[in-house]
Amino acid sequence: MTEPDPDEATTFDVVPAPAAPGIGAVLQGATLAGVKPGDILNHIFKVERFIARGGMGEVFEGINIQTDERVAIKVMLPTLAADPVIQAMFRREARTLTGLSHPALVRYLLLAEEPRMGVLYIVTEFIEGSSLADLLGTAPRDAENLTALLRHLADGLRVAHKSGKIHRDIAPDNILLEGGRLDSPKVIDFGIAKDLDPDQKTIIGDGFAGKLSYVAPEQLGDFGREIGPWTDVYSLALIVLAVARGEKPDLGGSIVDAVDKRRIGPSLDVVPETLRPVLAKMLVPDPAKRLRSMADVLTELDTVAQGSSPLARVVSADVSVQEEQKHGRGPLLVGLGAAVLIGGGFGAAALLHLPPFGAAASGAATDEQVTESAKAAVRGATCAWLDLKSSGKDAAGWTFALKGVAGQPGAVRDGVLAALAARQAGPVKVGIDDVASIGDANCNLLDAIGPWREGGMQALRLDGEQVTMRPQANGVSAARISGTLAATPGDFSLVGIESDGSMTQVIRNRGDIPNLVAAKIASTRPDGSLKLAFDVTTAGWTGLMLVKGKGPFDAKLVAPPLSQRGPNWKADLAAVAKAKDWKMEMLWTNVLK
Repeated sequence: MTEPDPDEATTFDVVPAPAAPGIGAVLQGATLAGVKPGDILNHIFKVERFIARGGMGEVFEGINIQTDERVAIKVMLPTLAADPVIQAMFRREARTLTGLSHPALVRYLLLAEEPRMGVLYIVTEFIEGSSLADLLGTAPRDAENLTALLRHLADGLRVAHKSGKIHRDIAPDNILLEGGRLDSPKVIDFGIAKDLDPDQKTIIGDGFAGKLSYVAPEQLGDFGREIGPWTDVYSLALIVLAVARGEKPDLGGSIVDAVDKRRIGPSLDVVPETLRPVLAKMLVPDPAKRLRSMADVLTELDTVAQGSSPLARVVSADVSVQEEQKHGRGPLLVGLGAAVLIGGGFGAAALLHLPPFGAAASGAATDEQVTESAKAAVRGATCAWLDLKSSGKDAAGWTFALKGVAGQPGAVRDGVLAALAARQAGPVKVGIDDVASIGDANCNLLDAIGPWREGGMQALRLDGEQVTMRPQANGVSAARISGTLAATPGDFSLVGIESDGSMTQVIRNRGDIPNLVAAKIASTRPDGSLKLAFDVTTAGWTGLMLVKGKGPFDAKLVAPPLSQRGPNWKADLAAVAKAKDWKMEMLWTNVLK
């Protein structure tokens, strides 16, 4: 057995990692958690083999004996499970993963307790592949692969940060490469994630957590110990630098050495020239002057792309769309009359006719055509309910911003960039900081109702973009969602959409209003509007869908169970929506635990 690298030790984690057993004990199947291969947890998950051990638990490969699905099982060590504070931290890890859906994030499946064995465990998807740490010396180091790696991980962490969570331990051993490929990395182990709610504390507190070679200066006590999304930004830059070097960056040693090396800054000589400006901004020692969010990182990558040819930008969008298709979603359609086929099996040769940005060309689009092309790209995106706002064009080029929800915000952004590249629009920035990433459960719904979306002013308004769950008198935590429904001619129905995809018909039709007023769910206003207020008990992105038109509004059509949302439902919904002239609005709010 090799000696552990002192630079990689989590020296300031106040949760002591139990001493590892001898290798003979592991080979014989004995583990500290008391779980061994062959055990069956809750009559569902069979433990197949031991994989790894961390400070809080042990990880096993398992299988769902009901579905044959391979899973990863993280079991909390019994010596720690007895401590209610540490157990709460373990449960928080599960909650951190709940509701996060992105190809760059490991998918959380279940938190459960095995009553017979008395063990608490988390089940996640099983990733077949190696960690990035194992492949540092052999991973591709060219600009295209490094950029794709950075973009993919930044977009996934943006989703986690949007949900109020930061990782604080972004390092190569916490990134798995599916099939050993650099184009499909997944971030794992949110076990020391810190809730961004200042009222929530972890047993690690605000001090150091993570691998010494990859932590940000503030994790070492510098710059006031201010931890936030910018902390993961710094660590992510060091990961890209490590891949470019083929080995970890030289930022370890003693704590004093580590602090001094960060103040000086690592050398970026081995990084491809196009990426150096982005990494330099991610590695500014002072968090206040560093790129502050993953959305800022993605914007910087877009800016770099603007300096390259349209071919490079469109190929980048193609990679994102292929990622969409790999995860079971349709292709992203871009442009009005754009001579670009994305994700359709055409190689780069099909794009070579595009002139460079800024080139004088008789076919250059007008400002109105540019805006329409951007809107068309958004309308054509699958699994998305987005509004596009334009700040117009200035000397730096076009600026657009997206707001709403989408399964793959980065792919929608890349689709807009590709559409405008085909339009010869010049430099373009597309912001996605106000786009929430929702899970696959709601993609089928968004795609079904998209054709019936009503444009223009919306009748439905919410009082806030996020709400926090609070304990109620009955001991159940709930969040109060409030909003206003403007005076609406004709009939309507209101549907609530949970983060897991389930739907509830809150208002069946206009005739429900007296009952809602009596139940104090709604109150009428002199202008004919309704003030709405109701509670939800499930965390995650929660939506409200307003269906306007001719009733009745059959719940089997406007709020069917997940199991009934197949092709027949889409076809039936389309037929009725067309016959009754239905128009739909939708708003989303983030319910935080």
